Amino acid sequence: MKLISFLLLFNVICLFSQTIILPTNTAWKYLDDGSDQGSNWKTSSYNDASWQSGLAELGYGDNPITTLAGQKITYYFRNNFTISTPNQYYDYTINLRRDDGAIIYINGVEIYRDNINPGIVNYLTPAIENCSDDGNAIQQVTIPNTFFNQGVNNISVEIHNVNTTSSDITFELELIGNTSPSTPQITRGAFMTLSSNNSITLNWTTNIPSSSEVKIGGEPGNLYSVASINDLVNNHSITLTGLQSNTKYFYSIGKIGTTLQSSGNSFFYTAPNPDSTNKLRFIVTGDMGDGSANQIQVRDAFSNYTNNSIVNGWIWLGDNAYNNGTELEYQNYIFNIYSNQLRYLPLFPALGNHDYANVGYLSSVALGTNFPYFSIFNLQTNTGNEKYYSFNYANIHFITLDSYGALNAPGSPMYNWLSEDLQSNSQRWTIVNFHHPPYTKGTHNSDTEIEDIDIRQNIVPLLEQYGVDLVMCGHSHTYERSKFIKGHQGLSDSFNDSLFPNGNVVQAGNGAYYKYSNNDNGTIYVVCGSSGRISSTTSNGYPHKAMLTSFSNLGGSLILDIEKDSLNCKFLTAAGTIRDEFDIVKKVRGATSVNQNIGTNSKEEQTKSSNVKVNYNAIDKTLNFKIQELKENKSLNNSKIIIELFNIQGEELLKYNSLLNSTGETIISIQKNSLPNQTGIYFIKALINNRVIFRDKILLN
Repeated sequence: MKLISFLLLFNVICLFSQTIILPTNTAWKYLDDGSDQGSNWKTSSYNDASWQSGLAELGYGDNPITTLAGQKITYYFRNNFTISTPNQYYDYTINLRRDDGAIIYINGVEIYRDNINPGIVNYLTPAIENCSDDGNAIQQVTIPNTFFNQGVNNISVEIHNVNTTSSDITFELELIGNTSPSTPQITRGAFMTLSSNNSITLNWTTNIPSSSEVKIGGEPGNLYSVASINDLVNNHSITLTGLQSNTKYFYSIGKIGTTLQSSGNSFFYTAPNPDSTNKLRFIVTGDMGDGSANQIQVRDAFSNYTNNSIVNGWIWLGDNAYNNGTELEYQNYIFNIYSNQLRYLPLFPALGNHDYANVGYLSSVALGTNFPYFSIFNLQTNTGNEKYYSFNYANIHFITLDSYGALNAPGSPMYNWLSEDLQSNSQRWTIVNFHHPPYTKGTHNSDTEIEDIDIRQNIVPLLEQYGVDLVMCGHSHTYERSKFIKGHQGLSDSFNDSLFPNGNVVQAGNGAYYKYSNNDNGTIYVVCGSSGRISSTTSNGYPHKAMLTSFSNLGGSLILDIEKDSLNCKFLTAAGTIRDEFDIVKKVRGATSVNQNIGTNSKEEQTKSSNVKVNYNAIDKTLNFKIQELKENKSLNNSKIIIELFNIQGEELLKYNSLLNSTGETIISIQKNSLPNQTGIYFIKALINNRVIFRDKILLN
């Protein structure tokens, strides 16, 4: 892996006329005794004559060139070098390999930090977590030439272990001087946001400022210019408008008059019209950008699975780039790893706590927008900010919320906006995503963590009030899928497996989930936080009692297919197998029996006879019974039959008396003026001579 990385780097050096100032195998002064070095060690004037010296790679546990003492928290490295004329270079690049955390200083000034919390550090400050890429990924930092002095300069680096039992550390650094090239080069993108039925926004970054131009067309070799901007910028964003709906376009990007990127893999599909019922497909990933082998395998699995199909978009569930959502982490773990997929998958991202650098839930800093996420992505602005937003895609209304950096209590801006947004929504499907799950017992515990509790108590009732169909979250590095539930804002142990309203289960999940076009139905919750990060660790009480399916230590993504009144969701593992799958079916209001929704948890055991047929006719609002008990027992002729109707609270609303017909078939029709006016689920009971022959549920509307 190292050889491939640096061969690629060599090609880049040749292309950009770069000069290697400190090669990867440079000798470094180092200190590995675990002592407290205070703050003077990183200055140019510090005397490091007593420190040892060795060639990079330095470390232990991974066969480094120079082996250091093990089981210390902090290791220190220094290098003095000379630059005769700093401004002979346009800027400088550092390529760093580190395990676990690192801070880099140039002439005593911190210029980069990775996998170490913000604030003051000392020799006992551990890294945030194990380095998931095991020190193999190259962290690339661009530095203005103003940081360097004419003559002697110093680079100092401190590497921090996650703990004293860690099996390895890694340190290797390369410094390059960049001569400004005459032609800009794309360093990020293209990637797409703001996808709709008639517009889309293309974004990319170049290493030097340039103008912007986008060409599109029906074939890769037949593109025409549609939009350009003369301003010279590094970060480019062009919105294309007036496009045809449900159409495939190929595109190229570049500066005016020069194409910098174009291929048969650079294309997008516009959305169908808002009232369309076309088949749609979305990929969903959570907690993915960590540089791990699992991230690569999950990427390859969903790419292979969707290779021959139209994919309309890519939904992110937060914690997109570990550990702190820095520009460099987004570059290394998102834009470099997904460079191919981003060319044809429009993005719909959400924020997680790692995208906020874990600065504190609802802290004053988190409530702001001074994080790379907000400068990288150009998103929907129907809320006035990019923390949360909604959009219609064909017959789906998508809502993305912020569960870490936006207040969510009733009366807060996000809550009020969400309430108004849901109230005005008229799309057939409503799907919501955010990072922190209201129900989980994976690597996080929704019983104890305030982010999850607040969402469950503040936001979930609002989602249920307006009949949200599906909620997708990340955060827990597991896969979890709930029963069809409603009305649960408490702890896992208080979850009631009985049927709603006395319990929290609308439908247990055996077979398709059936939803009706009213707001009395519940919601399905899915956790998919294992698209990069995975763990076998689970919380006390795992699995959560609301869950029908739970997998730990299993990486994967969601494949979401929606067509007309059917939604199918698959959990696609990193190995390319389907480990869980469920359907949600929208049932049109009308003559609808809900026999299929009855489970074994009903308050009274269901009783159904093949000689009793029940049907509700929604056109003339009549409840019809066809009873053929006399065919089985002639002695029942002229026996008394009673039809009873109850609401879900068990209150009797109707009692209808009749006699069995001597012809062998009795037809009973209860007219609308005898039936309840309110749409909902009701219980029906039929008795002959006080013997129950039929007990079931039915939807009246």
